[in-house]
Amino acid sequence: MTTDDNNTATDDNNTATDDNNQNTLYINIPDVNEFEIATFINSIQIGGGIRNVFIDYEYKDQHTIDNIYVHVICLLKNMINIRIIKISCLGPSIDIFTEFMDVMKNNINIVGFIWLGVSVTVAETELLLNMIKENISLKTLFLRIINIDDSMIKKICHELKYNQNVLGMVIDCNYNGICERSLLYVIDMLKYNNK
Repeated sequence: MTTDDNNTATDDNNTATDDNNQNTLYINIPDVNEFEIATFINSIQIGGGIRNVFIDYEYKDQHTIDNIYVHVICLLKNMINIRIIKISCLGPSIDIFTEFMDVMKNNINIVGFIWLGVSVTVAETELLLNMIKENISLKTLFLRIINIDDSMIKKICHELKYNQNVLGMVIDCNYNGICERSLLYVIDMLKYNNK
């Protein structure tokens, strides 16, 4: 669990970048307890300046996971500078995830959402779709290895079809169970938005 200067959240082509003054909060130590996380996050809030939050840990205990997300939600509510959220771990319970997505969709400063290596549920995908629909500032969306299929891509494209910012977005859905049908949904969305 550290902060670091001059880090960026990037894809292979460095498309999701932020300015040079950013700081990144990493929550990634598997044996740290939730009190230490809360204390650390509270100290960061006082100092300000956090631009990116990366959540990456190996907890299996749902109670601990939920509490970590509660602290992160509090951080997101109190710090308007956060630009990029990255999750590569097990998710919280659905109630906590609902609140997390609500904060995400209402934060106009968040331009990047990266979700890696977690199989998402139907309920989580619906909340994600709602966040995509509501957050008009979102420019980068990574949904890698989260077990989505063509039907989910179709839904994402449907929401983005009416988003005027879609032509400037980076969408990465690599390493999922999707095929050529998804490409047709993307093409249709781009044609609609390129009129």
